[in-house]
Amino acid sequence: TIDSNLAIKLYLKSIENHSSLSNYDESEKIAESLLQKTNDPIIKSQIYSLLIKQYNITGEFQKATELAILGLRLLNVKLPENNLDKALQK
Repeated sequence: TIDSNLAIKLYLKSIENHSSLSNYDESEKIAESLLQKTNDPIIKSQIYSLLIKQYNITGEFQKATELAILGLRLLNVKLPENNLDKALQK
């Protein structure tokens, strides 16, 4: 519905704004809340994308990588468990 789409957009903007203001804990709380409220893989991937940016800024590269892989899997992008570098070169 229009109201739920607007609410999702506001949540996403709130995550982005808190992250840009270095309010990382609040950004993560809002992200977790929204993740629990939706089953939509596109919305989840958008949340992960925002968190990935945040984790890259804060130097949490392992978390960023794990979320990137999870987000891609939500979108049915298959990545090999081993030799990821080799697969990415193709």
